[in-house]
Amino acid sequence: MLQANPLCFYTEIGFADDANAKTSMAGTGVYHPINAPFDFAFQKLGGWTDSVTAPQWDESSGSSYIVSGLTSSNGLTRCVMAELPTRPLQSLAELQHFDARNNNPIPPFQFNLIGNGSANPLFAPNQIAVPTSYNNGMCNDDTYILNHLLFDDWFVSSITKHVRNFSSSSDRPIETVYQNHLTLATPLPNRFYLPAPRADSPRLSEAVAAAMGNAKDTKTGKYQFETIASKLVVDGMFNINSVSVEAWKAILRQSRDVKVPYLAANGSTNVGNATSFSYPRTSIAGDQGSDSGSKASGSQFPAAAEFAGHRVLTEVQTDELATQIVAEIRMRGPFLSLSEFVNRQLTTNTNLAIASTIQKALDNLADLGSSPKNPYAAIQAIAPNITQGTLPVGVTDYKFNQAAYGSSAFGVPGWVRQADILKPLAPILSARDDTFTIRGYGDSREKGNPTKVVARAWCEVVVQRQADYLDPSDPAGVAPFSTLMQSNINKRFGRRYEIVSFRWLNEKEI
Repeated sequence: MLQANPLCFYTEIGFADDANAKTSMAGTGVYHPINAPFDFAFQKLGGWTDSVTAPQWDESSGSSYIVSGLTSSNGLTRCVMAELPTRPLQSLAELQHFDARNNNPIPPFQFNLIGNGSANPLFAPNQIAVPTSYNNGMCNDDTYILNHLLFDDWFVSSITKHVRNFSSSSDRPIETVYQNHLTLATPLPNRFYLPAPRADSPRLSEAVAAAMGNAKDTKTGKYQFETIASKLVVDGMFNINSVSVEAWKAILRQSRDVKVPYLAANGSTNVGNATSFSYPRTSIAGDQGSDSGSKASGSQFPAAAEFAGHRVLTEVQTDELATQIVAEIRMRGPFLSLSEFVNRQLTTNTNLAIASTIQKALDNLADLGSSPKNPYAAIQAIAPNITQGTLPVGVTDYKFNQAAYGSSAFGVPGWVRQADILKPLAPILSARDDTFTIRGYGDSREKGNPTKVVARAWCEVVVQRQADYLDPSDPAGVAPFSTLMQSNINKRFGRRYEIVSFRWLNEKEI
């Protein structure tokens, strides 16, 4: 899926009469067959009864066999690769199904762009574009660029009308959803997001009307959706710079025993078993979990769920993933932004440029062979491995050879990728902390004898940075040091800190 987009429906590469394209794109590698969105093969049949060379089909479903093979013994009758959202989004990583390239007619034809972080072989390790004059130079590392544009400036609040039973009708309009959120009557779909202090002031009705307004705020110069983050706090925010293996284990284990809904061959929706740690790519998985121990729905291929189902990690694999993530953070961090964490690094160090933090950790698991720590072992034993010797004949003009090699199954639903891991985590990740623990110490000395301590005291205070400024005359949505900021106090001191808790400590706690 790094070089093949199943949604691609248009390409201009290969037009023999397009001299401009051939000159401009020369040396980029886009003309090599591996970068074409479609493959054509002509094979000689061994007669009308040939069931090996010719694709077979399943009479009961009327489907041919695809993806992993062309026969009932090694192929799938269906494989869900993308989805249109049927419920309001709750995470930026859910946008991995968005076909952001659309009509771009030249490679790379990458798939699942947003939230993933693998390098593409058409670009040098420290490069995100190949300069061309053709088509305005649209030979770009779309994954890197989209992550950079989205993850530092945008998030998904889940404040939207409540849609009923996967339909277009709703039982609560957006205003009611937001009011129920402020009053704590009904939480948002993303339950990590809680009302910020004073989000319902000066009066509830006014707060709802202001947040749902369509006009720009004259004080901030922004639309309400651009400042809604100042009305929310995150319950359980997690710092991406954490190097605690136990902390990463805890956050990865949030998916324990989730009953993932999945589609059967007849289109019905079923509820999967509560087992281990599931990471489905779609809101309704295309098939059963990889640990289901059964064939995918409607398939005779014993390992079909490995390809078409959703990946289920064992506790051993989850713990090893946490260990690998921390190892990558130590090599790459500290991260100053979320996009820096989500993206690979632009450097000549190929270990850092080959993939982003979580993706490289997953790739490290794939290198463990038959170890029980490797969640891909079963699928690797079936799918061919792409190496230098297995590439189609021709000059690839690759700028990053290592990025072209790996399992041919990389990217199918059963091959968990970074965006799958990020989907439940992205809403709570942060590159900085907003809550701090401060400890203080004081003592009293004997008068006339300053070396003799007669009393000691220790205390602890927890403070939290708020969206509001110290001087409330400037709204929280005003950017620091902007021309719209009026208060000199805010220019000097910035956001407000509030005391969350205070307690005295005893000496044994130090």
